[in-house]
Amino acid sequence: MEKRYLLFTVFFLFTLSVGFCENRVLDCNAITRQMEKIEGGKPVDSYDSNGDGKVDFMEKQNKEGEKIMEIFDFNHDGTMDDFYFYSDGIISLREIDSNFDKKVDIWVYIKDGSYITKYERDLDFNGTIDQVKVFGEKKK
Repeated sequence: MEKRYLLFTVFFLFTLSVGFCENRVLDCNAITRQMEKIEGGKPVDSYDSNGDGKVDFMEKQNKEGEKIMEIFDFNHDGTMDDFYFYSDGIISLREIDSNFDKKVDIWVYIKDGSYITKYERDLDFNGTIDQVKVFGEKKK
């Protein structure tokens, strides 16, 4: 039951990030709040890497100790800006706020924990995907 709930929660977070429409605006703080609300498994681990009193890294694991999600604040401004989503303990999606405006603008889809299958970018930071690159597609 708990594993189903965790999988549902990860799916919910994924649909928040991917969205059902072309125009996406993703609030980095909303993802962080959703991670903290995931029930079950181990408590959220957090770390302050530069000693400024702000959390720079958070990780959530399931009951078996497999990662569900990791988030980072790479520019140390107090807002998480790099998000890693896991399925069965293996990374499957990375979302990045590359310009630190608190909105995700790069989505990287990962297969088997190491192969990038696709990425999407919002080049002008307006919430609309401007560039999509799919890897492994056969050219026609």
